[in-house]
Amino acid sequence: MEERNVVVWTALITGLSLSYQIEEAETIFRLIPGRDVIAWNAMITAYSQNGDPHTAKLLFDVMPERNVVTWTTLIVVLADHGDLCDGRAVGIFSKMPQHDLISWNALVSAYAANGHPLQARVSLDSMPKRDVVSWTTVVAGYTQTGDIDKAISAMNRMPMWDLVTWNVMISAYAGIGNCVIAKKMFDDKQQRNLISWNGLIAAYAQTGNLALAVASFHKMPEWDSISWIGLIVAYAQCGHVSDACAMFEDIPSRGTLAFSAILGAYAHTGYHSEAGEVFRAMQLEGVRPTKVSYMALLTGFSYGGMLDECREAFVGMLSSGISPAIQHFRSVVDVIGRAKDPGDAEELIRTMPYVADSVVWTSLLGACRMHGDLERAALAARKVTELEPDISVPYVLLAEMIKSESGSDSDELAKGIDS
Repeated sequence: MEERNVVVWTALITGLSLSYQIEEAETIFRLIPGRDVIAWNAMITAYSQNGDPHTAKLLFDVMPERNVVTWTTLIVVLADHGDLCDGRAVGIFSKMPQHDLISWNALVSAYAANGHPLQARVSLDSMPKRDVVSWTTVVAGYTQTGDIDKAISAMNRMPMWDLVTWNVMISAYAGIGNCVIAKKMFDDKQQRNLISWNGLIAAYAQTGNLALAVASFHKMPEWDSISWIGLIVAYAQCGHVSDACAMFEDIPSRGTLAFSAILGAYAHTGYHSEAGEVFRAMQLEGVRPTKVSYMALLTGFSYGGMLDECREAFVGMLSSGISPAIQHFRSVVDVIGRAKDPGDAEELIRTMPYVADSVVWTSLLGACRMHGDLERAALAARKVTELEPDISVPYVLLAEMIKSESGSDSDELAKGIDS
């Protein structure tokens, strides 16, 4: 097969992957008689984009040859799917026969994206050579964990900034609701792009400045899907659901992010049934749901006490090959506890593949209060105080329950929270 034909086949694999046609991509891959390392790398990326890092790793293991791009691609694949803390992504990096600037940046990004800015900074300091991407990745890592002071400190140490760095900081201030500094950084940078404008709209949306968000939107020289989504979020934040819906209908191209945004708008404003209808429309239009989409849907069903719908959505998520995060389990625990039985909710807590956090146990405590399950409430309250000793919520909720009870059993339960 001529080299140019291999390139064409490889491009086809990439195209099929981007449209989530992984089985067709696999067929094309198997048909290529002269598969080179680029074709193998494309197939590894395809599995990652379709939520299957396990098969991507299996393919990596059987590759006849690898290059630095192969190793770097696998680091990105594993990190993107949360396989950093167990050491796999880091282990792959340590096994690489050689490193280049891109592979080092991939490691820094893996730490930053998974909430480990300190390790990202240590890796940055270990790099034999750095570029603006290396530094900006560390800055982004700090902003993602809300440590704006360290982000600014790292930014001030950068030998040079580019537009990406400015945009990261604009988005960071937007994320903490400081639209004044976000606007100042926006105004200080004469060169702007869509990301700059979108960051400014996000800042206004975060702080409920709907008029400024709308005004900024209409001042933009051009729009992309994120611009439209930013305004949808701004309308939803201010309770203007009908305007958010109108913006959604006007989006020239509606993809996963747009559907997830309107799902979130409905879910957080009490339009729970409408969220379900949008999700079904999303599937009918051939738009593949993501973890974010399912999170919005489950949140809406949970808030609405829609147990059957929530269970169906959760099962659908599993069936589509998407691994639920602890946030998804929180919604299911909440709706089961409130709408059905705290005992079933506790069983899910103990069987889910995550260690329950204080949010989960507080949710169970609230369900126990609703159903008058004092004994299980004391258990949940004790778990919350073990994880968050300084908060008073479990004491208040349990005290309210005990007031409605009488006898020594309730006295013992009250004492048991600190045992």
